[in-house]
Amino acid sequence: MDQLYDASFYSWLKSEENVLVTAMYLHRIANEYPLVRIINALKWLISDWRLESDLRRAHLLRHLTNSWATQYTTTLITMVLSSAPYASTTPVQRERFLRAFTKDWNFSKLSEFFMYLTSPANIDYKVKCVMLQEAARKETLSAKLIKKKQEQERHHRRTSSNDVNDIKRLRLSTPDLDH
Repeated sequence: MDQLYDASFYSWLKSEENVLVTAMYLHRIANEYPLVRIINALKWLISDWRLESDLRRAHLLRHLTNSWATQYTTTLITMVLSSAPYASTTPVQRERFLRAFTKDWNFSKLSEFFMYLTSPANIDYKVKCVMLQEAARKETLSAKLIKKKQEQERHHRRTSSNDVNDIKRLRLSTPDLDH
């Protein structure tokens, strides 16, 4: 790799620019190692990333933990939030990472996640409440939209068939002027 791409494997692997490829490979091998080793590897991997790379960190960890049990996911996220750079940053920065990581989760999954998230993660209770309320609102709105769409489809089907019947009746009741 060093000669072919003029980059060392070490620097390529640690680069936050390669997060998509790194996430894909990490996901494939993660189940072969104990959680403690994965946590240590991730600490090493993201230790030099800029604090502003919240979205990349979140993407990497979302992809990696996609099929994990919630307890393992929260153990990993607790580790990330309780170590550099999040250990010494503002609550807003931790919230930003957490929102990116849990993006598009439903209320149930988010609730279970917060239930297992331990205090070293240092996430404010109010933030958890707001995120859960937003997830609940989103689910309620989604359910209402689905119901409304189904009602419109039923109404459309009903009026469509009525329109066809009306057209047939109109043809039958209209005198044929050509004959």
